[in-house]
Amino acid sequence: MTATPDPCHFVESAVSPQSKSFSRPQVSEVYWGYEASLNEQIVDLSILARGAATILSIAAFIAAAAVWIMPAMTFTGSAFLAKLLISLGALVIGAFTGRHAFRGTRIRVQIDTNVGELRQVITGATGGEITLSRHGLDTVKSVDVVASKMDGSFGQVQVTLNSGLVLAVADGAVATLFSLRDRLAHDCGIMQGTAARPAVWTGPLAA
Repeated sequence: MTATPDPCHFVESAVSPQSKSFSRPQVSEVYWGYEASLNEQIVDLSILARGAATILSIAAFIAAAAVWIMPAMTFTGSAFLAKLLISLGALVIGAFTGRHAFRGTRIRVQIDTNVGELRQVITGATGGEITLSRHGLDTVKSVDVVASKMDGSFGQVQVTLNSGLVLAVADGAVATLFSLRDRLAHDCGIMQGTAARPAVWTGPLAA
């Protein structure tokens, strides 16, 4: 239920307009490479799906308990069996939807230089990682700093794959993004220019 967000359509909420021009990309160093994530919380289908899954999960658990306190049904014979089956079914539905409801929606991009791989991951309900996609570093066509149409000092580092898929890696003040862009391009074996290209996304940051 967690869809990969389209970097061409995102809504700002985690970074205020006053601070976004001064924000730096979030990059964490790990033994196999490094990991980057957006400062902005992307509001998309995955957020809505998580909300719907939460409601359905709570309703299923309530139904599983409520079936045992229905006064019109006895606890013997076929009535007991019907209650048991309904309760177990509701618990299964609640557990399945709960697994999606309580996992993260913020996507992190992992650049694994040990195996030459770029991964999109989220945090699962139990704290583990769920991998959404894997791409070889040799499938990266370009790495760009994309400046916002509305605020030219704010932008994203975007990766374009040979397939045409565009992945948003990190965001922040444009002046702080070039070092990450150059590092990622170097790891992918790509020669890059120095300028930020115009924005291609729509939404609050677009003109």
